[in-house]
This record gives sequence, C-alpha cells and structure tokens, in this order.
Amino acid sequence: MSKIGNYVVGLRENLFIECPECGGEGRCEYERAVPMSFSNPHGYLEDYWADCDNCGGVGDIESDPYDEQ
Repeated sequence: MSKIGNYVVGLRENLFIECPECGGEGRCEYERAVPMSFSNPHGYLEDYWADCDNCGGVGDIESDPYDEQ
C-alpha cells in the first residue's frame, strides 16, 4: 500500500472505535414487555434482535479524543 493509503487507514483507525454496546456486530439483543390481556395484567419479556441504538447498526462509533485510554 502506498504512503497515502497507509496514512488514510491510520486516520480511519484513530477516528473510529468498535462500538462497546454491540461489540462491533451492529446488532444487539433487546427485551420488550408483552402484555397478556386486560383481564390478566401479567405479561412476559420477549427477546428480539435489532440494529444497535448506539452505532446505528454500523459497528463503529467515533472515538472521543479527550477520552482517556
């Protein structure tokens, strides 16, 4: 790779870090409450997969230059 290519890759690695919520996958498992009925107030929690709220499904987030590593 050329010097410019290495420089661009280095910038990319410094600007973005792996999302701590999804671990870089872009998807997370969430829970939602499912009600039973009006006569039965007890429900249950249902697991479902969706795009990560933190990174928007990309898997990377911008690093904070002021964050201590």
